[in-house]
Amino acid sequence: KQILKRQELKHLFSQMKKADSEKINQILFHLVDLLQQIDPDRLKPAETGFFKRLLHKRSNATIQQIVSNYKRLSKQVDRLAIELQHANLELQKEHERLNKIYAKNKQHFMNINVFIAAIELKIQQLREVTLPQLKSDITVRDDMFHSMSVQDLEQAIEWLDRRKYDLEISREITLQAAPQIRMTQETNQMLIEKIQG
Repeated sequence: KQILKRQELKHLFSQMKKADSEKINQILFHLVDLLQQIDPDRLKPAETGFFKRLLHKRSNATIQQIVSNYKRLSKQVDRLAIELQHANLELQKEHERLNKIYAKNKQHFMNINVFIAAIELKIQQLREVTLPQLKSDITVRDDMFHSMSVQDLEQAIEWLDRRKYDLEISREITLQAAPQIRMTQETNQMLIEKIQG
């Protein structure tokens, strides 16, 4: 299986968090901005009095503008509410995806541990039993092909050592991915609560 490098994994999670939070924060800031534009005091009837009535006559012309402005703002608020609902659904889907990734990551970690243990047992058996047996046979037979099989076995042991090292690195990366997945989920959960709150 292809293994992600540590930097690639960190970059992946930071991009996921950044993309989600930026989009939702933009929608929320835009919504707050629209709500701040609404001034219910402008719709109150004007008080009586000569100057007040003069101002009231002038403001009658702008009441239609205010109402149409509120209708426009209302449509924008409705549109943003729909965008937030979609963003909320996406966050919940991503939360589920991350749960699956976490479960696969955990299973991968357990599988790697099994592979490492199997390689360690095989290396131990080859070093402690098979290799000494082959070497002792060399003293009995002076055979060039027999010497080459000893070299082949030593190379095979070295290859297993390298493979074990690769798996240990993979295990470390897998181990580090788990808290990053959970942190991303916590961020998403906070955004979901912001939207629903």
